[in-house]
Amino acid sequence: MASGPPSFRQLLGETRFVAEWWAGRRYYSRCESRGEGDAQTVLVIPGFLASDWMTGPLRRALAAAGHDVHGWGLGRNYGLRGGVYEGVRERVTELARRSGRPIVVIGWCLGGLYARANAKLMPEAVARVITLGSP
Repeated sequence: MASGPPSFRQLLGETRFVAEWWAGRRYYSRCESRGEGDAQTVLVIPGFLASDWMTGPLRRALAAAGHDVHGWGLGRNYGLRGGVYEGVRERVTELARRSGRPIVVIGWCLGGLYARANAKLMPEAVARVITLGSP
């Protein structure tokens, strides 16, 4: 496998992000609540170097489906640093207390690792963990 900078063609392939992001926005804006099932309180934790802004389309789609959805509220995810792990644990506890039952935690990439670790330590506060692209 050759090392070095990516080719121009490979760089152009990465621009598909814009088209996929736009298509996702259009899809999520059409999602409507079907009134089926049981609405859940959901916490969405962003991946490494992402923030609540990046999880906005997912949170809007879940809210449109009738769920009570929340971002993690800790700014950009720069990895495990002082206060982050405790902040996630406090957020999970707060949302579970407010809802009166265990919540669903969705973690994207590194956020999925936070979600799984907290669920192990707080099974009474977490009903389900969903990971997206997590190791």
